[in-house]
Amino acid sequence: KLFISPPSVAASMVLTFLLVIGVRESVMINNVLVIFKLTALALLICFGLPCIDGDNFAPFIPPNTGEFGHFGFSGTLRGASTVFFAYLGFDAATTVAQEVKDPSRDLPVGIIGSLVVCTAFYVAVAAVMVGVVPYADYADVADPMALLAERMSQRWLAIFVSLAGVCGLGTVLLVSLLGQPRILYTMARDGLLPSPLARIHPQYGTPHVATVISGAGCAIAGGFLPIDELADMCSAGTLVAFVFCAASVVALRWTQPNAPRPFKLPCGPLLPLLSALSCGGLACTITAQTMIRFAVWSLLGCVVYLCYGVWYSQSGSRLPDSSSEDSE
Repeated sequence: KLFISPPSVAASMVLTFLLVIGVRESVMINNVLVIFKLTALALLICFGLPCIDGDNFAPFIPPNTGEFGHFGFSGTLRGASTVFFAYLGFDAATTVAQEVKDPSRDLPVGIIGSLVVCTAFYVAVAAVMVGVVPYADYADVADPMALLAERMSQRWLAIFVSLAGVCGLGTVLLVSLLGQPRILYTMARDGLLPSPLARIHPQYGTPHVATVISGAGCAIAGGFLPIDELADMCSAGTLVAFVFCAASVVALRWTQPNAPRPFKLPCGPLLPLLSALSCGGLACTITAQTMIRFAVWSLLGCVVYLCYGVWYSQSGSRLPDSSSEDSE
């Protein structure tokens, strides 16, 4: 049966258009949607805290049903890996480093600050949801937060939260469509991808070619693939990307010790190694079918690199020569 989601296609096209005409306009819309979303979550927490029933937290980790990933400790890991794509927005901020006035100061503050705030919201909302409604009642529920508001006898809040959920999806999509074109742009400018992807719009000053291609890919995937499979694929890609990113921090400190580093990660190399191990462990809990799809997608990327990028990339020639610096 063919799966088609016209709203996904329409949303991707509209947001792609906004990102083509300018980042400033897109960020203004995103800020309004984020404020609306955070307001809804704050109201949900405030109204939900008095309704929490402590008995709903027992057992704190429901026993495993005998199948890996169905409750128990393995279920906790499977759940963490499934929703890990929610952390994709934090690293998306790094893709706009070239458009930040002081990236060495602003990016770490923005990423760490948003990480702390969002994690606090995640924990608080999860505690209210499980504390008010038994976890078993959320099975096969498409709008769990609306169900939570209805159980609290706050029908107006259910409507408000549902609208905020739609806005939340819009902000996530906007951030993703903001970051991906800039990754393609940077890779194309280096030579890893064809040069047309590095073109900048003469009027709007945005990487319009990369943005349109990213938006088209997003519209096709969101319009014709089931959302649960897309979520698993995004989580798998994010986890593996974080593994390579963390491992690269250690590798670059060893191979390029004299490279300029405006921001240095504390507790290195211990913290990057722990990050790589934890992300790799979560990736191992993702379903085998999802990992096979991700492996095929990764192999296609390797083919592109071996057939094109490795021959045209200029990154190696721009890296500082540690041996020559040491001799000086």
